[in-house]
Amino acid sequence: MNEEKLFYFVKPHVVVPQQRVIADAFLTRLENRAHFMVLGKGETKELPEEFWQGHYGYIAQIDPAWKDLKRMIFDFSYVYGRGINWGVLAGEEGLTARAREVLGNKRWSEAKPGTIRRDFMKPEGISYNTVMHVSDLERVDEEIANAVNFGLFS
Repeated sequence: MNEEKLFYFVKPHVVVPQQRVIADAFLTRLENRAHFMVLGKGETKELPEEFWQGHYGYIAQIDPAWKDLKRMIFDFSYVYGRGINWGVLAGEEGLTARAREVLGNKRWSEAKPGTIRRDFMKPEGISYNTVMHVSDLERVDEEIANAVNFGLFS
């Protein structure tokens, strides 16, 4: 059986005390669905623009709507200069799929009750507003390397 790694973080527009609540709820709910160990977790007070460029930069290469990455991401004050609650997990094959089940659909109206996004997103006027990120299998190593580069995890 193959081991999977997973990088997650609560988005910076969520206030810090609520970030902790969401991260704890995510881990508790995931424990009921998968076997994993925490390789590292923590909180940051502030992340520089370069972290976000490293994290979201690939999207500009695959989606024309994101060509002007700086305008799309960094003009939004909720990202630049704010911290995140993050973690790196390792576990059995299927960890990422189970984590996505716990997380729920990115659209609040389509997220099932009991998922993180349904329970913690605010539906008022927002149809697409995720509170948390979970890495894709294809990008997890790159995302962890970016986190290491900025001192989140060693």
